Amino acid sequence: MLTKVCKGCNQELQVSAFSPMTKGKPALRSKCKRCNIENDRVRRLSQPSKSEARTQYRLDYPKETWAVETEYSIRKRALNKGLNFDLNREWLLAQIPERCPLLNIPIVFSSGVVVDGTPTVDRKNPKLGYLTSNCWVISAKANRMKSNASTREIELLAYNLPKMYAAHKK
Repeated sequence: MLTKVCKGCNQELQVSAFSPMTKGKPALRSKCKRCNIENDRVRRLSQPSKSEARTQYRLDYPKETWAVETEYSIRKRALNKGLNFDLNREWLLAQIPERCPLLNIPIVFSSGVVVDGTPTVDRKNPKLGYLTSNCWVISAKANRMKSNASTREIELLAYNLPKMYAAHKK
């Protein structure tokens, strides 16, 4: 029977206890399967996983993450709809206001969840596409309100809502 000494545990083992090399000349690894498994386990425990590292990056750099993901999704949407597109990350980062220009609520970055204050890119004229001259960053709440109602409906809401509250207080 053929044997080989493992460089990890220094034991003389049968060659069947060693994995073949994956690249280069046909040969066996220098450490036995058991030592390789243990080395992999120790390495995984000592290093954060890719998903943990990605999550940490999102927490450390929320604006940059938002700009990268937004640029990608808008570019894809513009391509699918045949719309003009000239936005880039730097422009997106420069456009993020502290507060929503329409509702004056704070702009917030929440990881993976859209809340009222999440920044969104809005097209002032939807027919013109995603051009720097046609877009601005507003809150998700303002964007929802703007996209779901006409100007006249928003005017009526603004006119009638105070009346309703005044009547309700009586």
